[in-house]
Amino acid sequence: MSLAKSATKIGKLSTIYLVGSITPQVINMLVLPIYTDYLSKEQMGVVNLAARLSVPLAIVIQLGALAGFKSWFFRTDPPLRPQFVRTMQLSQLGINAAVVGILALTGLVASQWILPGLPYSATAVYVLWLLILADAFGDASTKLATMVMRLMEHAKQSVTLNFAWYILQTTVSLSVVFMLARRGLDEWQGFGRQASSTVAALITAVAAAAIVWRYGGGRYDPHMARQTLRTGVTFVPHQLSDGLMLTANAWMVNGLFSTAALGVYGIAISFAQIIQLAIFNFSDAAYPTLSNLMRQGGAESRRKQARIYTLTLLILIVVLLGQQLFATVGIRVLTNPAFHEAAAIVPILILAWTFQAFYMIVVQPVFFFGGGFWLSCATFASIVVSIGLGAWTIPEFGIYGAAWSVVAGFVSRFVVAVSASTYLYPLPWEITKLARALACAALIVWIDGTFVDGWLVVVKDLGRPGGFFERVEWINLVVMSSVKLLLLASMVPLLWGVGAVTSRELKMFADAVRGKLKATFGR
Repeated sequence: MSLAKSATKIGKLSTIYLVGSITPQVINMLVLPIYTDYLSKEQMGVVNLAARLSVPLAIVIQLGALAGFKSWFFRTDPPLRPQFVRTMQLSQLGINAAVVGILALTGLVASQWILPGLPYSATAVYVLWLLILADAFGDASTKLATMVMRLMEHAKQSVTLNFAWYILQTTVSLSVVFMLARRGLDEWQGFGRQASSTVAALITAVAAAAIVWRYGGGRYDPHMARQTLRTGVTFVPHQLSDGLMLTANAWMVNGLFSTAALGVYGIAISFAQIIQLAIFNFSDAAYPTLSNLMRQGGAESRRKQARIYTLTLLILIVVLLGQQLFATVGIRVLTNPAFHEAAAIVPILILAWTFQAFYMIVVQPVFFFGGGFWLSCATFASIVVSIGLGAWTIPEFGIYGAAWSVVAGFVSRFVVAVSASTYLYPLPWEITKLARALACAALIVWIDGTFVDGWLVVVKDLGRPGGFFERVEWINLVVMSSVKLLLLASMVPLLWGVGAVTSRELKMFADAVRGKLKATFGR
């Protein structure tokens, strides 16, 4: 397959996945004013802590089954893949149920330590722990279905499942928020949000299990299961430390500073990590094509792969720039003034996710060659650096210290991953072009911070909370957004001017966008 066809194929799949993932997130952002009006900062802190805990719990529950499945799928002969899917579905179900049972019993004595400082009784904290476990169980089951469909490049089915999950979760959450508010139970809003998330996750998990069963076939193969799980277990330290870094960061903000501060910090993180959707979707869309290139090997395949990575990183830089320009406006428009401090934190966190985006690109060859040890080293380094720095900075500087500790963690992860990738599968990286693109982005960010955010007054002082259309001085908002759009648009000619991208590549990108739109909307 030619470079242009490979890039176009990856682009089409990435866009379908991204549209399916970003649309529910946009809906969630639009209902954010409701959440921040009805939930106090402390209750939002409860929601954020529960969400952060569910990430590593889902990884522990799986015991590396998904990572092993992804690693072995394209190394399994096509006629045997239905049996492989059936085997992994049954294996994962048994593993998940056993681990959830053990963690539920552990919570009888440890839930107060795991969920410290919450405004609930010991019994309510334990019930919250059970809800988080059930949420993680449902999440693990749904992710298996999503992975199966994406590895088979059934993009629309994958998008439909994720979209249904988010819509169901949002609908149930809003219903619970309004019900608790009407009954005067505002102190239980955080608990209610987690309960609604759990209900949506379990309903979606049932549908996901039925979907995976249809993709599978044949009988359970113990050899396949053992082989896959042995590979998957090597990825557990990597995956666990990956999720644990942000979980520990949130846990320290809650324990060393305050639950209310965690509520504000969670808003900033939700805006900063939006780019993660694009990263994960590209990774899933690109993996089949890039796996074939790495299987072929040779100088030409490596050159194609390096060029695909360069073009992808250039797109990510532009997306990150747009996120950096508009996240502060979004926070001030979409949240109650009590949460506006998050606007000062989000630029730091977007810097952190820039390194995470680069990490997700350079780490793909490591994943393909089964470098679980190297991935574990990268993520372990990140969690050690982040926790070590956070333990010192969070008590002193609060959420600002927490944000900078996340930056340090992602930087250390990226450095280790680059070293491992270069060792296992060296590629002719186009360092000069990437450096020029980063310099252009840094220039625009400086102009925005100095001459746009520095003099346009966005926030309007309100005498009462709420009132979406009263939150912002709309004339200033229109002026600010217009200037930011011009700054973002200037990135493309800047990239062309410094030689980071050619006219031919810009044309190829425009053609790819048209192809993606046709693939997405069926026209």
